[in-house]
Amino acid sequence: MAYQGLENNTPYKAELALIADENGRDVMLVLAKQTYDISATGELTLAEEQADICFEGDYFGEPGLSSLKIAPEANFSKLATDVVLIGQAYSPNGQPVTEMDAGIKVGPVQQHVKVIGDRVWEKRVTGKIVNWYMSAPQAFTTMPLTYENAFGGQDLTPDEEKHYAYEPRNLLGKGIIAKQSKLDVVSLPNLEDPKNLIQSPTDRPPPMGFGFISPDWQPRLGYSGTYDKSWEKTRLPMLPKDFKREFFNAAHPELTAKGFLNGDEPVLLVNVCQQGSMKLTLPGQKPQLQFKFQYEDPQALNVDLDTVIVNTDELQVTLLWRAAQDVFNRIYDMEKIIVNEKTETELNPENYELAI
Repeated sequence: MAYQGLENNTPYKAELALIADENGRDVMLVLAKQTYDISATGELTLAEEQADICFEGDYFGEPGLSSLKIAPEANFSKLATDVVLIGQAYSPNGQPVTEMDAGIKVGPVQQHVKVIGDRVWEKRVTGKIVNWYMSAPQAFTTMPLTYENAFGGQDLTPDEEKHYAYEPRNLLGKGIIAKQSKLDVVSLPNLEDPKNLIQSPTDRPPPMGFGFISPDWQPRLGYSGTYDKSWEKTRLPMLPKDFKREFFNAAHPELTAKGFLNGDEPVLLVNVCQQGSMKLTLPGQKPQLQFKFQYEDPQALNVDLDTVIVNTDELQVTLLWRAAQDVFNRIYDMEKIIVNEKTETELNPENYELAI
């Protein structure tokens, strides 16, 4: 029978992508994306409008000048589930504060930060001695949880390029100061590690955040491989031999699971929604994905939970499931890919505690 494409028997969005892996082998990627609305009490219901699969990715603003909101969702491999939070920190009861804690826990994966009001380093020069003084934080009621508010950034003010300073883990953040900086005032980050608070302008703490890491930031950049003349001669257009699949895990390292989540984990949100703290449970509706070659019975594909996104700005949760079928030299044998709903799986409750 001729190729029939995708048969989606679910209310979720599902898409196919025929791509090549790092060695040039053809892979048919099968993606299914579920979108749920979050009620005021933390109950999840299937959203009437299901979010599209985001092949190209999306940014909070202009690409390259703003942080990554949604990482591209068609990757030929993923080694673990990414957990991402999109939203803001909310002060308790809407009362102004100068600092607070905020965090998320999804099953065994968790991240929490100290959220601090706007502050600056102020330069004071006495003779040849330069000192920087930290101002008191300003009060706030909400704070965007983006990497623009985390430690990082660039200081390109010194006369010589060799004296420039930048944070390779977050090129858009706040707080970096070069040794020969010509700046007089530098904003401090609003999101910090509560166990490693900034004390000096020479401190270089890891950027704290909840979102996707851009592909040109570390640690992802370090996994992308070496693109040199040897690669051009021996590998192009394939990926370099030293490319590592860890590149595709784009969540903050603290929010990348050790392996794959089940999709039925409990979730705890602390001060990242207007309700303050909220508990909810992922729905546990892992879809069934089947692949059929001509003249063969359909075969069940191994389905992994690629990404969990909790968006408290829009009060939604999305779960992206993925499977891959090697179709090298068998592209013309493909007949049908089937997406079905799966019966409810037994919940796997975890401790809701988030130590902050």
